[in-house]
Amino acid sequence: MRLAVLSDIHANLAALAAILADIETQGNIEQTVSTGNAIGLGPHPNEVLDLLRDRAVELVLGNYEDAVAFRRMSSGVDFPDEASERVDRAAVQWTRRELNPANLKYVENLPQNLRLIGTPRHMTLKRDQPDERLTEARRGMFLGTLFQSRAHRQRAANRSILALHGSPRALNEAIREDTANSILERLGEQARADIVISGHGGSPFLREYAGVTFVGVGAASGTRVRPGETEYAILSVEDNVTLEARSVSYDQRLHVEAILEYGLPPALAARFDATGC
Repeated sequence: MRLAVLSDIHANLAALAAILADIETQGNIEQTVSTGNAIGLGPHPNEVLDLLRDRAVELVLGNYEDAVAFRRMSSGVDFPDEASERVDRAAVQWTRRELNPANLKYVENLPQNLRLIGTPRHMTLKRDQPDERLTEARRGMFLGTLFQSRAHRQRAANRSILALHGSPRALNEAIREDTANSILERLGEQARADIVISGHGGSPFLREYAGVTFVGVGAASGTRVRPGETEYAILSVEDNVTLEARSVSYDQRLHVEAILEYGLPPALAARFDATGC
C-alpha cells in the first residue's frame, strides 16, 4: 500500500494545489490523508476544506481545527513571545468568522484519528476506531478446526496504521525523531498500532521502537518549510515500511497577497519572506 500524507496546510491553497498535483504524478497512491491543521493561519480556509473533500482526502482534527471549532482560548502552541501569541489568536478568530456554516460543521465533526486495518494489499479505513485486530482474533475463535491455520496466517499478516495530528495523548504533543525512547514506548502502548503517523512535529522521519514504526510528516506551509516550497510524504507499507519525503515548489505570491488583502495579521505574510525580514 502507498499512502500520501500531508499536514499543516494552514489554509494555504496554493501549497495544497501543488501537493495534490504532485501526488497525481506518482501513480498507485491508494489513499491520501491530511493529519490536521488544514486551516488556522492562512487566507483560504473554505477553499482548502472544499478541495480536500473534493479530492477525497481524509482529514483528522488538528490543534487549529480544535481551536476554531470549539472556541478555545489558544491553539495550544508554545509561543516565543506575547506578540506571536496575539498574531495566532487573531488568525484563529478570523478563521472562525470566515468559515461558512457547512465547513464549520465539517470541522466540528472531524475525527481525532484515522486507522487503516488489514493487509498491505487491502486495508479498511476507520475513523475514531480502536485497534480491531483484537475483535478479529476473538472472531477467529469461532472458526472450525479446518480453517484455523488459514485464519492464523491472515491475522498474522494484518497491520494497523494510526494517523493523527499530535500523539495518542494530546493534539499538541509532537512526536519527533529524537523523542525519548521511554515516551515512544508509552505512546506505542496507547496507540495499539504497528505504524503511527503524526504531523505536529513538522519534520519527516521514520523510526522504529518497541515494535512500532513512528512516522513524521513535513509541513505543507509555515515557518518549518522553506519559502516557495511545500512538503508531504509517501508511505509505502509492504513487507517493510519506507518513507519518501517530497518537496514541491510553488508560487507563494498569491498566498502572501491574500493574507494582506483579507485582513490577516501582516506578520503571517512575513513568514514567507525568504530574506527573513
